[in-house]
Formats: sequence, C-alpha cells, structure tokens
Amino acid sequence: MTDKQEREQEREGSMNKSKKFERPEISYHAIRHAWFNYAGIAYPVISAPADIFSSAVLAKAPNWRYCASYCYVLKQAELDYSTRWWLLNCLADGHKAIRLYESREAAEQACREQVAG
Repeated sequence: MTDKQEREQEREGSMNKSKKFERPEISYHAIRHAWFNYAGIAYPVISAPADIFSSAVLAKAPNWRYCASYCYVLKQAELDYSTRWWLLNCLADGHKAIRLYESREAAEQACREQVAG
C-alpha cells in the first residue's frame, strides 16, 4: 500500500465508519517500484533478500511462522515476484499491511522520521 493509498483509505474510513473495511488492491505492477522499511533500512520489494522480506512479513504476522499455508513459503531461500505480491496481499487481507513507498527516498525519509520521532 502506498502512502497515497493509505491516506485515501484513512480519509474514506473517517468519513464513513459504518462501511465495511475494504483494502486497497495492491497492484501486481505497482510493487515493481515499491519500497518498504525493515529494521530501519529501506529495501526494494522486488529485490530485497528473501530472508529480509520474510522477516518483515513475520514482523507483521508472527503467527504465520506456524501456519502451514505460509511457513513453507516464508522459509524458501528465494521469493519470486508473484510470491511477494501474494504475501503482501495476504497481509492486507488480514489488516496487517506492510507500508509501501513509491521511492527509495520516501522510504528512507520514513526511516529517519521513525528514528527521530
């Protein structure tokens, strides 16, 4: 989920609290250039080391470590593009989305703000 999508979602949610939560679709193509933060470092979604990406996912959903549907996938040495997209959407479905950024600069800025704040 990009910053813009998250702001729009928050705005819509505050306008209509009775409306059922609907997650924004994480586009298959949007993650090609998306970035995320983990342990204070910005990583590209598409090429972050598999262990880093899996750790970021498990930080949001620690119970997946014991879930047959996810644990096998998260233990793989390599995670392809489709698998990363699938995991991001599964997190979003569970209301535990990883915040995605549109650029490295935006992700690094968010890291600095977390450290400062």
